[in-house]
Amino acid sequence: MPLRDPAFDQSEFVLVFEDRFLGMQEKSFNDFRATDDDWFPFHRIWQFKRRGEVVWDREKRINILDQIAANSTKGK
Repeated sequence: MPLRDPAFDQSEFVLVFEDRFLGMQEKSFNDFRATDDDWFPFHRIWQFKRRGEVVWDREKRINILDQIAANSTKGK
């Protein structure tokens, strides 16, 4: 998952995903756990948001995660 990169502050991100029974849901990245007990397929993830802004959208083909990572490493 791209947000496992140490260039990202994971606490700033929210995942938007489709639950089979509840529909579209949002969950903070820190609360998201891809363990055997709480796993769902990546194809159910529709968006990543950072500070409320969509930074990755599967349907609209938005992906500014690389730009965010590049900007966060400039000061290092």
